[in-house]
Amino acid sequence: MILYLLRHAEAEPHCNNDSARHLTVHGKSQAAQMGAFCQKFQIKPQVVLTSPLCRTVETMHPVLEKIEGPPFFELTWIASGMTPEVAIEELQSYIMLESVMLIGHEPDLSYLIAKLLGMAHSENVNVPKASLTAIKVEKMAAGAGVLQFLIPVELANGK
Repeated sequence: MILYLLRHAEAEPHCNNDSARHLTVHGKSQAAQMGAFCQKFQIKPQVVLTSPLCRTVETMHPVLEKIEGPPFFELTWIASGMTPEVAIEELQSYIMLESVMLIGHEPDLSYLIAKLLGMAHSENVNVPKASLTAIKVEKMAAGAGVLQFLIPVELANGK
């Protein structure tokens, strides 16, 4: 399976409720750019799993529009604070699919990437806002992943 990990785009820096932080105008542009990148390179996951927080859902919609809308699920285990162990356990049920996209948060995605790649420290992984990472996994386990790419939105846009 190819596991695509998309970090949410730029969001409002402050809000009374962290889960209600919306994307900025720039963040909306980033999400649209990443959607165009996925369309251009025919990245079409069979399912999209997203955190239910506003900024991840708002990142997801422009991407879904460009990749012709695979089914998506808002899942609480992906919300900010997801551990790699929980993610690996929950993703077990999707391993039979060819590709899955997970839209989440930092530092959660760095922790998951480091764990899947068998890295001792997540500090060695930098996941910028609106970046897309692809990891090939034959089984969902620590150290079982092979990095395919990590594309910051600026490169996806050709800048």
